[in-house]
Amino acid sequence: MSTTNPLPAPGSKAVDTASPRVEGLTDAIRDLESAALEPVVEGEIHLWCERVTPSIQSVIEAWASDAKQREALRRAVEVTDPATTHRGDDLCEEERRIDEQLRRIHSRLEDVTRTSAPGRPRGVDESTRIGDARTTRAAILHWSVDARMLITDLAQWLTEAHYRDRGTPGG
Repeated sequence: MSTTNPLPAPGSKAVDTASPRVEGLTDAIRDLESAALEPVVEGEIHLWCERVTPSIQSVIEAWASDAKQREALRRAVEVTDPATTHRGDDLCEEERRIDEQLRRIHSRLEDVTRTSAPGRPRGVDESTRIGDARTTRAAILHWSVDARMLITDLAQWLTEAHYRDRGTPGG
């Protein structure tokens, strides 16, 4: 599912710069979901990690790149529609939570990769490795839902602020 830009002001700088990045982030999340949805199979955890790692790296890069834009859009809305500042603060806090969650998942994936690699450290049994990989898989999928919800909520907030500033279409 591709996210479209919620601001219907053609030619505005916010619209022109927002669309490609949101789509890039959404595409990266979709790729991560696809990689993570592959089953984790005993004895092949390292192969699952090899499929997921490039996708999570792409998400991390797109998320960081898009964060600056999200912050600039929040600031612009807060200036033009100060009544919605509390909603912007809530979204900012949610973004921080989701960002931290992504960092923890990435760290967990690195641990799973390290312990499942051929020549892996001794002392970690296969049932622990498979459990860790499956927990990481579930965390990735939960994160992707949270991230999509944030993107949608932010788009809704921006749309509401845009129409409050300019009036609703037809009204």
